[in-house]
Amino acid sequence: MKQLKKIKFMAMALFVAMFGMIFVACSDDDDDNGGSRIVGTWYSNNHYYGATSTFKFMSNGTYHLTFSGTNSSWFEDEEGRYSYEEKSGILVLVNRSGTTWYYFITNITDSYFTFMDEDGYVYTYYRK
Repeated sequence: MKQLKKIKFMAMALFVAMFGMIFVACSDDDDDNGGSRIVGTWYSNNHYYGATSTFKFMSNGTYHLTFSGTNSSWFEDEEGRYSYEEKSGILVLVNRSGTTWYYFITNITDSYFTFMDEDGYVYTYYRK
């Protein structure tokens, strides 16, 4: 009788372990860059002091930000690394000099995304 209880216990333990592995293997495998939704080239048609900006987010976790137009010389192009967690909407940019910016993406579609900076300013970028 003890032998049967031991076998039953081992079978249940094995079942629980296998059940747990199924959930781990099937869990959401989002990487820090949120898949491919943010990857691509995005431009802003807002003229900030006479300049427009373009973000390019690469699938390897790097970004490039460029400015063009009147007074674009007021701004420096930058590049660095980014992470984007789609579930929370948090976009983190770290440029080459180590400066970090945090943004909250309030909406993202295939054609545009809107984000808010730390000061509450909202920006919209459109996919090129």
